[in-house]
Amino acid sequence: MSARVAVIICNYNKRDYLLRCIQSVLESSCRDFDLYVVDNHSSDGSPDAVVSAYGTRCTLIRNDVNKGGAGGFNAGLRATLDRRYEYVYLLDNDVVLDPDAMQELVDYLDRNPQTAAAGSKLYVLEHPDQIQEMGADIDWEKFHVKPHFKGSMDHASLPDVMFCDYVPACSVMARTGVLREVGLMDEQFFIYWDDIEWFYRMRLRGYQIAALGRSKVWHKMGAADRTTTFPTYYFWRNKIHFFSKYLEEQRLPHFAERLTRDIFNAVFFSSYKGQWKTVQTVLMAVNDALKRIRGKAPEARIMEREPQQSVLESIVGSRDRIAIIDCANLKVLRDIVNRFSAINPDASIALVAREQDRAVLTEQFESYTILPDVPKDSQWFICQAVEHVLDVRNRLSQQVDLYVDPYWNTIHSEQDIRMMQSYEPAFEAYDKIYRPVLEAGLRDLRKELETEAIPR
Repeated sequence: MSARVAVIICNYNKRDYLLRCIQSVLESSCRDFDLYVVDNHSSDGSPDAVVSAYGTRCTLIRNDVNKGGAGGFNAGLRATLDRRYEYVYLLDNDVVLDPDAMQELVDYLDRNPQTAAAGSKLYVLEHPDQIQEMGADIDWEKFHVKPHFKGSMDHASLPDVMFCDYVPACSVMARTGVLREVGLMDEQFFIYWDDIEWFYRMRLRGYQIAALGRSKVWHKMGAADRTTTFPTYYFWRNKIHFFSKYLEEQRLPHFAERLTRDIFNAVFFSSYKGQWKTVQTVLMAVNDALKRIRGKAPEARIMEREPQQSVLESIVGSRDRIAIIDCANLKVLRDIVNRFSAINPDASIALVAREQDRAVLTEQFESYTILPDVPKDSQWFICQAVEHVLDVRNRLSQQVDLYVDPYWNTIHSEQDIRMMQSYEPAFEAYDKIYRPVLEAGLRDLRKELETEAIPR
């Protein structure tokens, strides 16, 4: 009798992380599984290391080229779906499992037949109590994704189960019967949005997707590596493909309107910061999406980013006392607090409760002082955390020394203020010219996608 679960780890050039992941799988309390490792033509010795350390305990599948996350997982799925496994458990190579993570997923799927897939609560590997996310929903108004509890510290008040639109494929278990019905991942995404589209197909068939608080894993978060424009290209290109395919046709003008604004913002703020490679990558990604160029990025799309200018370092690096006014998004606030602490570890940093309840900030930021109001003492440097500096461009306060968002856009100097004053007229001109062109391109793309086949 075969095992109930096929565990599939997808790897590309992360030998040490991969070996750590395999070891955590083998130490799981769940024992009813077979282990498969799919290697995407790594050049770092990963395949030989797996054979040497675990040759008799796993099956190694070698791809002759890098097929991306979707192609890598599909290679494992094709090798296992014709067998009698009940579930497949997909893992990224930079994940470490809690011993009970896999068994919790099995038990939940056993009890809930309408759930097609169940994912883990993801923690940040470098910050073990901080949640990366616990499932996510698709935002059909702003056309992006909304991860649940991203950036929050773990707490007993968080739910045991979150029903959602998708769970990241870095730790998710799915029913093999459902996969035979909906098909495999779309390999033409290559990476990013592939799992979102896959689970959305399951949702369209009426199945539930769940994220489980009791299934815990720690993840490296590879997309946080911003040394190249790799994530920029695939996120932009694949997002446009996804929404062009699944939006109702009458909502395409709204998508074009929002996308025009998003493209302009990326170009406007990246240019201001001297990040010209990001600007070029965004524009090429949009152009490729409209031309239906898919799969692995063509030549000259992925570039080394320019060295980050030390704007924040020069502003906050010498401050002794910094008060950060909170914002409604805890993930944004945590990113900014962590960045300030890394820049200036000797500074006294306090948080000002304005959008959040003081009890929530005390729970989430235990090592920081929480103030009820902005301090009047002139020795304090006052910073306002915002989701985007555009949100405050028309209501700047003399009480605030610095506005900063998680993209590290700042409003501090007179030059920053003049830049923000130029934003609206520049956008209005861009919108008149580009939005009709973009909308026409999206309509043409949608017509081509209507006959797209389900991946098998």
